[in-house]
Amino acid sequence: MIQFTPEEQQLMARLSIVGGWDEDEATPLKAKIKPFLLQRTVQCCCYCRRSMHGWHTMTIDVEHVLPKGNGHFPQFTFEIRNLSTSCKRCNMGIKRSDISFYLGGAGQADPFRSEYYEFIHPNLDVANDHLKIVALQVNDKTMVKYQIIDGSAKGNSTYHYFELDKIETNSFDEAQGLAELSVSEALPAVVSQELKAVLDTI
Repeated sequence: MIQFTPEEQQLMARLSIVGGWDEDEATPLKAKIKPFLLQRTVQCCCYCRRSMHGWHTMTIDVEHVLPKGNGHFPQFTFEIRNLSTSCKRCNMGIKRSDISFYLGGAGQADPFRSEYYEFIHPNLDVANDHLKIVALQVNDKTMVKYQIIDGSAKGNSTYHYFELDKIETNSFDEAQGLAELSVSEALPAVVSQELKAVLDTI
């Protein structure tokens, strides 16, 4: 777990205001927080769950689940339970400062309860219980598929809110299909069997 000094805690409390995240004083705090969040998410986007491994750090956002801007929830600007890492598509392209997914009241003393969020909360929910992503690339051919686990309402909401259908793709030869691909010697048997099992349920 990330640890902050008393001085850092005081600074975070002072900067938990509208615009505080963008103050120069916040730079050392953000430099400490971002690597921790990346490690916790295993370098995956907390929403679409695609790998961001190897991406330049500037292309990865520190995501405020409850937005800090537009006067929404600045008091949680540095609250670790409110922070994760995301790709710019999910953060800047889709979610931005929207709060329609939040079911709690604006004055809720403790908004960090899973039931207050329609989609999968990166810190309050176990994503693997709700949504599965299968991604495969072999040279210039790619496949990305999502599976909602056991009809999960949160998995379904996440899938639709973040328009994950637009990410799904299969550029492998459609005539060949995954069944043909799954027995290919190009893939380890365990991998191909898992891929086929998942896609058979989608």
